Amino acid sequence: MPATGHVFIATSLDGYIARADGGLDWLPADLSPDDSGYSAFYASVDGLIMGRNTFRTVQAFGGPWPYDRPVIVVSRSLTAADVTIPGADITLAPSTEAAWEQADRRGWGRIYLDGGATVRSFLTAGRVQDMVITQVPVLLGDGIPLFAPGDTLPCPLCHAETRVLPGGLVQTRYTVSGGS
Repeated sequence: MPATGHVFIATSLDGYIARADGGLDWLPADLSPDDSGYSAFYASVDGLIMGRNTFRTVQAFGGPWPYDRPVIVVSRSLTAADVTIPGADITLAPSTEAAWEQADRRGWGRIYLDGGATVRSFLTAGRVQDMVITQVPVLLGDGIPLFAPGDTLPCPLCHAETRVLPGGLVQTRYTVSGGS
């Protein structure tokens, strides 16, 4: 069965996934992964593909590496030494297409796609099957957008469900027409 790409991501109400400096301090710290559906989502994936900036952000959290699934980092500038974390299965790929091919060779069925540029690239390539976007009730005014101005992402979305989470978060799941 061919691999499928899946997105689970949070944005501010004005569409940013991080502050301009990459900061995530605006995300609610008290939301349970079970309440948000993240635990069930994460349990359903075989591995993750993320971009360099997302990798660096997660790495900067400190503490133990949070993923017990294999991770492919899309980067042309990082080296194997840059992504070596004890106990973590992290490899590099020079492009999103190379990352997808690597995941396919590894037999991944469901792939968690993370990071703004990475998500946009896979949407453009028709590799995203569905997206869960959780809107946090905060306006950042500036930052790193999930969808950048001027993006031309030719992918119609179909609303699947919307639910309100604790703290006023609004979570919407979309399926992508023509996605993997």
